[in-house]
Amino acid sequence: MSQLNVNTIGARTGTTVSVASGNSLLDGSGDTLTPSGLVKISAATSTSDSSIIFDNVFTSDYQFYEMYMLMQPSTTADFRLTWRSGGASGSDLTGNHDSRYYYIAGGSGWTAGTQQANSNYCTIFNGGGTTSDYGMKFSIWNPQLSTERTSGFMYGSWKDGGQLHAGFSHDSLTEVTGIKLYCSTGNIVGNFTLFGVRK
Repeated sequence: MSQLNVNTIGARTGTTVSVASGNSLLDGSGDTLTPSGLVKISAATSTSDSSIIFDNVFTSDYQFYEMYMLMQPSTTADFRLTWRSGGASGSDLTGNHDSRYYYIAGGSGWTAGTQQANSNYCTIFNGGGTTSDYGMKFSIWNPQLSTERTSGFMYGSWKDGGQLHAGFSHDSLTEVTGIKLYCSTGNIVGNFTLFGVRK
């Protein structure tokens, strides 16, 4: 077997290097190299927007998604999520939004926040403050399937070291293609990045 030693491989034309059909790329142990991990789908930065909308981001390419965000409300407000459908020109789905939110703000343990069913939005946390930076990670399951309900989970914290947990879902067999994040009043400052989890 021959060995090719190079520092860089570039495409002869364009920017894509492909492995010919019927062939596999192997590592040093002879195992097939299979791409895995997170694949960036979309990102947004807000300096003063009423909402962050990702449309046409949930597809059959991935079953699981993760979103990372660092945000701050412009005024004291609840932080919300609304599922969307309709592709690139999506619209908010109404009803069937269920959520449960809990937090730790001190040494007293978990406190129940908003709990709701069949709403037009999911509450991610209550009463976010203008001087607080909130860091959160969302895990989202099955949004692109019309045969299973979309669900998700958030965990995060804010500047005082408190902890946030929220479970949320769309209790309907509807294909979800997008998501909207917003505050109950005021605007959002922050950075948001959505990833697909490669199988």
